[in-house]
Amino acid sequence: MRRLVDALAVATGWVLTAYCFAVGVEIVGRRYLGFSLQGVDEIGGYLMAIVVAFGFSFALYEGAHIRIDLLLMHLPRALAMWLNVAALAGLLVFALFLAWRAWIVFAQSYAIKAVAPTPLLTPMVVPQSVWMGGLLLFVLATLASLVRAVRHGLRGEDEAVAELAGSSASGLSNDGRIR
Repeated sequence: MRRLVDALAVATGWVLTAYCFAVGVEIVGRRYLGFSLQGVDEIGGYLMAIVVAFGFSFALYEGAHIRIDLLLMHLPRALAMWLNVAALAGLLVFALFLAWRAWIVFAQSYAIKAVAPTPLLTPMVVPQSVWMGGLLLFVLATLASLVRAVRHGLRGEDEAVAELAGSSASGLSNDGRIR
């Protein structure tokens, strides 16, 4: 799963690079050459939603989601470990909520054959399906991390759980104090 997420992060980086090039062409074309690439702004909006959706999984694996570990460092290691597992479970609930809402938006667009009211007339199910795919990947990545965290937790491997949860409280002594 991690290799897939990393590959998609690189791919989205290249897509954003190409998009930046297109924006540059759009600016120069409008200002100096009298032409416009129709739909560059529309595509940018779709890309933003898609990149963010795929970025959630990458941020999970990089430990980049925002966490507040202030109290966690002062708790006994076992309690801190299970709170890290609970944090992953909460993140899974959030990921499921996002995917569920994305499905509703996609299903409505599909049912009414929604098309963007723009010059491109983009069928909305196209960008929405890619966006929803990114959110489903986030669900799967979070579920995989949670399963691994529970396995490590049952073995008492608190540092492995903290690493999976993206906690900065992984360097604790037995009494819960920072080493």
